[in-house]
Amino acid sequence: MGDIHGAIARVMQEIGAVAKDQVNKQQGWSFRSIYGVYNALHPIMAKHGVFTIPEILRCVSREKIETKSGNGGFHQVLEIAYTFHCATDDSSVRCVVWGEAADYGDKVTNKCLSIAHKYALLQTFCVPTEDLEDPDAHIVEVAPVRTREAVRKANPPMALTLPPEILPDDKNTAQLRADLINCTLIIDQSGYDLKAKFGMSAIDLIEKIQTTKNKVALDKVGALLLDIEGTLK
Repeated sequence: MGDIHGAIARVMQEIGAVAKDQVNKQQGWSFRSIYGVYNALHPIMAKHGVFTIPEILRCVSREKIETKSGNGGFHQVLEIAYTFHCATDDSSVRCVVWGEAADYGDKVTNKCLSIAHKYALLQTFCVPTEDLEDPDAHIVEVAPVRTREAVRKANPPMALTLPPEILPDDKNTAQLRADLINCTLIIDQSGYDLKAKFGMSAIDLIEKIQTTKNKVALDKVGALLLDIEGTLK
């Protein structure tokens, strides 16, 4: 088997945190650059005689892309194998990762390799993003469990109101209006178990609303019922 696993473990013992100190300018999220990962790992890997060799296994996809201004480029996904070697006995272990990138010049393959190598290193050595803290440094206060009765007292039963602008009171919607009023009464008296008592979930009721041609009823009453059912679960 050789010493590659032991060498990787020794690197893990010495590697410190690599912070997410870079910021993506377009979306604003933080990330760890490949250079930060290299700077942190290179001297430790060299000390323990660990190095990697890349091998592109296949091009998963390569598609032409274009910006709004008309600049052309490529989006590419590569499947890449990285073999971690131990210099002292030539033992090795292999990991396979995907590298995905887009570029509007001639660097899309380079970017795929950089991204794939970064994550191969981060995941193989389990590199932390920040220094570990003592678990006793913070105390988490857990909120008390609320009983059904406490929830009912804090949230009095709701009643649906159906003004004409939401659901016109005419012969075409009379049955639907009666169903909704009945639903309201049962919610008030049921202990908050809509489907068990009424035999119909909010989704079922919305399907009934869809039998009318009133789009406002579908959007407003349907959304309200979904909101009610969400609080009853």
